[in-house]
Amino acid sequence: MNRNIRTDLAMETQQVLSKDLGGAQIPGVESSEENRNGVKISRVKITDLRGETQMKKPMGNYITIEAPDLAKRDPEFEENTAKIIAEELRKLIGDRKQDESVLVIGLGNWNITPDSLGPRTIKNTLVTRHLLQQMPGQIDDRVHSVAAISPGVLGLTGLETFEVVSGIVEKLNPKCIIAIDALSSRNTERISTTYQLADTGISPGAGVGNMRKALNKDALGVPIIAMGVPLVVYASTIAHDAITYATEDLNHDQTPDNNIEENKINVLIEKVVSGKFGDLIVTPKDIDIVVEDVSRVMGYALNLALHDNLTIEEVKTYMH
Repeated sequence: MNRNIRTDLAMETQQVLSKDLGGAQIPGVESSEENRNGVKISRVKITDLRGETQMKKPMGNYITIEAPDLAKRDPEFEENTAKIIAEELRKLIGDRKQDESVLVIGLGNWNITPDSLGPRTIKNTLVTRHLLQQMPGQIDDRVHSVAAISPGVLGLTGLETFEVVSGIVEKLNPKCIIAIDALSSRNTERISTTYQLADTGISPGAGVGNMRKALNKDALGVPIIAMGVPLVVYASTIAHDAITYATEDLNHDQTPDNNIEENKINVLIEKVVSGKFGDLIVTPKDIDIVVEDVSRVMGYALNLALHDNLTIEEVKTYMH
């Protein structure tokens, strides 16, 4: 496996490691796939320390929803995909009473578009905790308690995200936290069309290589569900794939030593891409529209998952 290829998607890591093992299952890792209405759902479960060491991710469940047709921006397909994401999210949240709050955290910097997914999703989230407290008995029984915050980033606030969230958790005592952040992928085709859910917590800023103190159950005392979408790809990933394809094409009649070729590719990437400026991060030129679309779908999914039997039309009505 090329250790320079960076991704936040457990499914991608599992696929590359499995390929290295000749298609065999990774010790300590279970995986499965299913297809539903044009959407592929991949499940990766890291069951023990062997898998954790290989995957370099905490033990737990990682669910990836791939919906390539989201790129077509078809409203009906967006809503159907949101419903599938919501179903998976509800399973992770579990049953809860109407007054048991879920805290939604929109991680990221609202001033930098590729990193603004979290704050923008908060704008599309139906926040209800205050209504249930101030208007008890007057709220639809299907509506549950939801609070939300965009804590910003250290450079803007002078506060670590963990400091902000831990203070809120102490006062709110939520049933669980859903933390939303932009991710990175090793495949440009997955940008904006792939959603990952995980019950293992999250390290804010991981998608852009700027990890802060992790938000997880051990640190905060409540379950943390991470929810993210790849919005960036490292330039080294694109360079690696381009050089690999070119090498395979030139040597299709030969049998080169793969390990030697891999090392040569890594050296070239280091010299050309990463040498002078450090690793560059690439994002689509229409990232403003992309983030708007993704935050809308994510908002639909959150609202359907956090409240009982609401329709998307009802969500739109409540939000506006």
